[in-house]
Amino acid sequence: MQRRSLAYDWDCPEPFNAYCSKQAGDQVAIPFEVVKDSKIDWETPYIFEVTVIWAKPDGQAETKTLNATVIWYDLAMPDFTIDFDPQ
Repeated sequence: MQRRSLAYDWDCPEPFNAYCSKQAGDQVAIPFEVVKDSKIDWETPYIFEVTVIWAKPDGQAETKTLNATVIWYDLAMPDFTIDFDPQ
């Protein structure tokens, strides 16, 4: 049995290029701290694209490009407490 090797080439939107260039593998996890520091436009679609490259048993390379659209929302988190008054 011959194993196929996989490679992933990520193409991320401009605000995330520097972060994505340091990522390898089949997933890109972007911490919210990176999102906040990137100065993105909230509620704007950003397209993340990956080209998957693998070697077929005959040695030829095959590729497939996949993408996902991501939208971040700047939601306000209210800060409050509810006190119970027994009377």
